[in-house]
Amino acid sequence: MTDTTPATDAQKAYILKLANCQHISDVVGITRVRLSGWNAAHGDFTRSEASAIIEDLLEQQGKNAHEYVAVEYRKWVDNKYASNGRTPSTARYFVSGDAYSSDIRDVLRKAGSLAEVLYRGRDEERAERVMRSHQGGYELAGAHGHERLLKHLAPQEDIDLLSDVTPAHLRAAVKRKSARTGYVFDALRRWRRCTSLRNTSRPDTLAVIGALASSLTRTTTGPEAQRLVDQALETVQVSA
Repeated sequence: MTDTTPATDAQKAYILKLANCQHISDVVGITRVRLSGWNAAHGDFTRSEASAIIEDLLEQQGKNAHEYVAVEYRKWVDNKYASNGRTPSTARYFVSGDAYSSDIRDVLRKAGSLAEVLYRGRDEERAERVMRSHQGGYELAGAHGHERLLKHLAPQEDIDLLSDVTPAHLRAAVKRKSARTGYVFDALRRWRRCTSLRNTSRPDTLAVIGALASSLTRTTTGPEAQRLVDQALETVQVSA
């Protein structure tokens, strides 16, 4: 049965000890327990949530297998006008690595509720790929840029990373005006200059994006843009 009464001081003290944190709100970035509501995210746990957090932290400490994470986070910056003297940074940062390393735990502890774990699992390469893809989306289209670009370039939701976009996705996308104008148009033109995506995208995708970047204009029609994709793919196949 779920106990919705407030967590006890003893529970909170034990959580701080296990998480090696000074403030209960910092635990949010370390635990894998999903917390509901604004209050929980700022340390006002219920007894049931506190119990789940304790179990999770004990499990994390007892694991022998490596677990890797990809994290997007903001930093707390000093602001004398804020009620608590700090406000979230506008800039976003990205990191991946061993979930139990001191560096990652330090990032999660300091960021607290400003951290979002994008991936957690035992695939180190996947963790880095997720991090790079989201970082690229941010560099090209700002906050939530990864999700916004993916919505335009792969609306069928068969992929969840920009770095997994294929020529087929691009061919379908450029038929729509929304992918040939605005921030999506700008992102396609700058894609190959974005190190995070250039190093993780498919070679044929990069070839198509290169063709679009050099020839696509805001007045290019859908069929014309699709022909650019087809021509780029033909060139790739001939040179292969």
